[in-house]
Amino acid sequence: MVMIYIMSFRARVRVAAWVAVHRRAVPSKADRSRTLVLLEPIWTAATRAANAVRVLVYMTASTRYDRWMRRVHVQQLGIWGEHWADLSATAQFAAWCRLVEERGASASVDYYMTRGLLEEVLYAAGGVERELGQLSAALADVRGFADEAATHHPLPSPENWPPWGYHVSTPAMRDASYSFVNLLSWARSTVERTDRPYRPGSAERAGLLPALARGQLHDSVEAALRDLKAALRDSRVLVN
Repeated sequence: MVMIYIMSFRARVRVAAWVAVHRRAVPSKADRSRTLVLLEPIWTAATRAANAVRVLVYMTASTRYDRWMRRVHVQQLGIWGEHWADLSATAQFAAWCRLVEERGASASVDYYMTRGLLEEVLYAAGGVERELGQLSAALADVRGFADEAATHHPLPSPENWPPWGYHVSTPAMRDASYSFVNLLSWARSTVERTDRPYRPGSAERAGLLPALARGQLHDSVEAALRDLKAALRDSRVLVN
């Protein structure tokens, strides 16, 4: 559910944090090039085709986290100024203003506040993806160990079933338990990085969702977050 939430950004969440190195205000769609066709010498076609094949191989072998972070950095996914809400009246904006002044930074406060919001969510979702892979591998090892044990030690008949039960143990079971707890931790981190109180007990919200301007984009993220929270409703009980 977590990865469905994060990786459905192409259709549901068309915003990303543009980590521009140069110092400037948050850009607008007006900055986009209006040129749809670019002319190039014909002899570059083979080189571009070869590069495209190499990129395709890389994308196939990489994780979803890798692919999304590549899109954030290379394709500059939609971090345009009109996607962000006006936070100038919030306490966190005032705190950022003081920090920017202390550091002597020249970019706008809005830029510093929003530049890493999506990356933080994606990083947490990447943690979920990693731990899910680790958990799946550990469970596969457990199943393999159990199958091998069954060939050497056949299960007893029901009438001879031991009162303490019949079980096998392998270090992979410990690995699975660690990965499961880590997965739930990263899943809850995904929620918190999307929407959380600015400070404990504060009514002001922080994270990706509160920073988005009201509209379809905001509503799509809110709906996806609601689905994720529903899926994690019992996670704290499972962890404990």
